[in-house]
Amino acid sequence: MRCGALVRPLCGDDIQTMNLTNFLCVLLLVVVGGMIALAQPSRAAPVSQSETIRTPDGRRTYYMVRPARTVPNGTTYPIVVMLHGGYGNGKNMANATGIESYVAESGFIAVFPNASRNHWNDGRSTTADGPDDVAFISRVVADVAERFGGDPARAFVAGMSNGGMLTHRLACEAPNAFRAFATVTANIPEDLYSACTPTVPVPIVMFAGTDDELMPYNGGAIPRSRLFGGKGGNVISAAATFEVYRTLDGCSGQTSSALPDTENDGTTVTRITGTGCSDELAVELYRIDGGGHTWPGSEGRRGPLARRMLGQTSYDIEATDIIVDFFRNYGL
Repeated sequence: MRCGALVRPLCGDDIQTMNLTNFLCVLLLVVVGGMIALAQPSRAAPVSQSETIRTPDGRRTYYMVRPARTVPNGTTYPIVVMLHGGYGNGKNMANATGIESYVAESGFIAVFPNASRNHWNDGRSTTADGPDDVAFISRVVADVAERFGGDPARAFVAGMSNGGMLTHRLACEAPNAFRAFATVTANIPEDLYSACTPTVPVPIVMFAGTDDELMPYNGGAIPRSRLFGGKGGNVISAAATFEVYRTLDGCSGQTSSALPDTENDGTTVTRITGTGCSDELAVELYRIDGGGHTWPGSEGRRGPLARRMLGQTSYDIEATDIIVDFFRNYGL
């Protein structure tokens, strides 16, 4: 039976004049095509859930998105910890970053711990009355590994604002616990800077907006706000934060390049990269000129009131996409 002539679409009079041979060809193609479609492995939808663990400070919670409800025998997944900002929560962080599609595509577990009393103990003296959040994050990673097939040897951490400053603290105090780090709208606190002595180099990618009124790009005081419940304190500049890691990673120099301005959103982006770093480590800073206290490429455009309070969101880049790609370089 020759079916080559059936490449062109059949409709109208073609169907009426179709002979038996051609009809059988079409039937065969439909059946075989259906069998092939059924044979293709289907990607399971990600599973989201909330969990509670016991800590010395009492019960603590985290939100999680994982590739599937059941873990095949012998399978382990990388763990990506994502830390929300002050007065945020894990579920909102998951929604803002659009991480679910990446979990399905790349097959890792995304974990969103929840801060105690709405703030992380991130290394500022103004948050020092909080629980030991470095230990808490370690417990979360251990719990995901024990109960859900996470691989603690392939753990990564990213954070925004207050969560980003905790990410810096983890890089300073527990650099061996994670393969790579990422921060958004978060400079190193001055109190942490003087005590930051990582024992190993730290690969990190950072995002900072020059018009961020809540995390001053050039360093200085973080404004206290009744509206946002800020804890205040002081931070070093974004450039000085980049320099901390560039020096730590033995980078001999740096380069900068302007990225395409693809969106009419009032921002432009420059990528600053450490060069000649030891052990092929990477240190990157995305400087967002005109950018505010937001997650670049965040799901859902902000209205006028949010832009007035938080500043402009850049859509020239997607922070989640860049962070996931960065982590892939280190075994995600």
